[in-house]
Amino acid sequence: SGGDGSWFTFKQLLRKGFRHVIPEGLDHILFVLGIFLLSRKWKPLLLQVTTFTVAHTITIALAAMGMVSVNPSFIEPLIAASIAFIALENVVTGEYRHRRLVAVFLFGLIHGLGFASVSSLNPQSPSFLAELLGFTIGVDFGQLAVIGLAFASVAITALFLSSIRKP
Repeated sequence: SGGDGSWFTFKQLLRKGFRHVIPEGLDHILFVLGIFLLSRKWKPLLLQVTTFTVAHTITIALAAMGMVSVNPSFIEPLIAASIAFIALENVVTGEYRHRRLVAVFLFGLIHGLGFASVSSLNPQSPSFLAELLGFTIGVDFGQLAVIGLAFASVAITALFLSSIRKP
């Protein structure tokens, strides 16, 4: 049935979205780690990652529908600049401020345009929504996995360092 096809499509794109981050998405990994390095509290992290993913999804959908088109040679340097900006902001501000969500949203739009140029999403497909949602949720899961691995690395490092400091 059509529902089974959409479910199959959703699962396929869920995997594709996850792979878009791990292992293929160094840009996502670096961006999300930049977010993590400024604040290791769950609420601001989840808010930023979700904001990034929502913005990413908007531009992927707009590009798939032919409403926006940007040359990858223009977008790729902007993606790199967004990662550098987040890193620089981490050094300059030293703490999370709610206004960072504006930058994260704008950078999410840019990152989405980067993927849109190689996306195979088809808005005429009856399963377009399943494709878009599957990919988006997969990207979010991938980004959350990066954050989970970052938390685990910090915790393991802290345990190791505390164990070697003891006399």
